[in-house]
Amino acid sequence: MNLLKKVDGLVLNYDEAELLTGKRNPVTAARHILDMGPNFVVVKKGEHGSLIVHREGIGALPAYPAEIVVDPTGAGDSFAGGMMGALASGLGGGANEKGASVERLLKALAYGTIMASFNIESFSLKRLATLTRAEVDKRYAEYAGMLRIH
Repeated sequence: MNLLKKVDGLVLNYDEAELLTGKRNPVTAARHILDMGPNFVVVKKGEHGSLIVHREGIGALPAYPAEIVVDPTGAGDSFAGGMMGALASGLGGGANEKGASVERLLKALAYGTIMASFNIESFSLKRLATLTRAEVDKRYAEYAGMLRIH
């Protein structure tokens, strides 16, 4: 609990959010976690996408509509890694003086969603090991077009 007062953001799944807060509704749970200190909370909802609650607002993204699903193991970790990688690389713009904006975080969530969609196409890390930047960019553009985020 002391650590939550010192972090900018927290990424956890629906069950973890409920266990931490005792709240079944993911929005209510995320808002409760915000009161513990972070500036934003991302709740992963598996095949139902993700939810972000930020001090400046709220957002939600659906999962990528994948046609190939071989193994969902590791999709949540791939989501978190893709999101953090997007933030660390500056994709979606820079941070404001209080941290990342809701818009930048939503773009990072979109990249996380794309990485998870590749992860589920094979067992273990096989698909991620062969993934190219061009494939990521193409799928992101398709997904952004579906959601009308640019």
